[in-house]
Amino acid sequence: MIDAITLVTSTADKHALVLPRLALDRSALQDSPPLQNPSQSPEACRPLRALVKGTCVSNRGRKLETLAGVLKTMCKPPPPTGASTRCVSVMLTAGLLSACATQPSIDEPVEPTIVFVSQRSGDGDIYAIDPDSGAVSPLITTPASEGGAIWDAERNRIVYQVFGDDGTELRSDGRRVMGDPSAEAPPSWSPDGRYLVYSAKRDSNENLYLATVDGSSERRLTDGPYTDRYPVFSPDGQSVAFARRDTRGWDLFVVSLTTREERRLTNDGEYVGHPSWSAEGRSLVFDRTYDGQADIASVDVQTGELRRLTERLGNDLKPVYLPDGRVVFAADVDSRNEWDLWILDTATGELRQLTETPGFDGGPVYAPRSAWRHLTEAF
Repeated sequence: MIDAITLVTSTADKHALVLPRLALDRSALQDSPPLQNPSQSPEACRPLRALVKGTCVSNRGRKLETLAGVLKTMCKPPPPTGASTRCVSVMLTAGLLSACATQPSIDEPVEPTIVFVSQRSGDGDIYAIDPDSGAVSPLITTPASEGGAIWDAERNRIVYQVFGDDGTELRSDGRRVMGDPSAEAPPSWSPDGRYLVYSAKRDSNENLYLATVDGSSERRLTDGPYTDRYPVFSPDGQSVAFARRDTRGWDLFVVSLTTREERRLTNDGEYVGHPSWSAEGRSLVFDRTYDGQADIASVDVQTGELRRLTERLGNDLKPVYLPDGRVVFAADVDSRNEWDLWILDTATGELRQLTETPGFDGGPVYAPRSAWRHLTEAF
C-alpha cells in the first residue's frame, strides 16, 4: 500500500497527477484520475524524478534499477495525438506503484560500495567504486572543487563538501544542505539523522560540538586546551570516537553523549586519526604513525587491545570499515605522492589495490549503492 501522493507534472501550469492509496492491483488503477498534461517533455519529467527519488528511495537498502527503466519509459516522446490522457495516467500510476513495490525490503542485504574523492577529472570530484569488481562510477563532476563525502544513513544520501571563495558548504544532489561547520574534516551524521558532530576552533581551542541538523541548537561536547578532531558517531548513536592532541601527543578517545564522560583508548602519544567504527561497534580502525610513517591499526573498544594491520613503505590513511569487516583506505605506496584506494581483508591479511590513477584517490566512506545510484542515471 502507498500513501496518496500529489505529483506536479508541470511546474509552470501547476498540473498534477494524484496517486491514491491503492493496493497493487492493476484493475484498481482504473480509478486513478487522468493526467491533465500528457506531454512528457524533459521539463515535465523532472518533478516525476524528484518524486520517485523521495518516495521510493527514502529508506536505506532500496535500489533504483527497476525505477530507472520506468523513468526512461515515462520520458520517451509523448503518445500519438488523440491518445487517452487516462491511459497515460494509468500507465504512469502503474509504473510508479509497481516500481516502488518491487524495491527490496530494507532488511535485505545491500550492495556495499565506497564513495571517495578523486582528482582524476579535476581539482576534486566524487566517485564510487564497487570493492569486489573494481567498477568505478562518477557521481559529482562539476567545475567546483568537491571534498570529503559523508553517508547520511537516515536519508540514504551522499553529502559532500564543496569549496568556494565564500567558504565551504555541504551539498547533496547538487543542492545546498548547510554551511560546513567543521574545522578540518567533514562532520559525522548521527544514525538517526538528527544530529551532526564536528570539530571547530573556538577560543583558540579545537573541540567537538554537537548540533541539530537544522542548525537550531549547538552544544559543546568536549572542552579544554586540546585539538579534538575526526569525530565519528558509534553505530548505536550513543557515543563519539575522536582523536585528541594534548601535551602527551595524539590518542584516541570515546566520549558518551549522555554523560560526556571521556575514555582514552590509546595511550602512547603517537599520531592517530580518522577512526571508523566496525558495524557492531566493538572496534575502531584508524591510521597511526609507526616509525615515521602512517599505517592502519585497530583497537578493541572494550579491552583497548591494539593491533597493527598494515606494515609497509609509504603511508596508509583514512581507513573505513565495510559491513563485512574488510577495510578500505587510501595509500601512497613508497611515498611517491600518488594516492590510490586499497582494500584489506582483516581476517586473512590480504591486501588488494582498488584504484590506480595519477594524482589522488582518497577520503573513502562506506555507502550502499542505493544512496548514490540515482546520480549515475540521466536525471
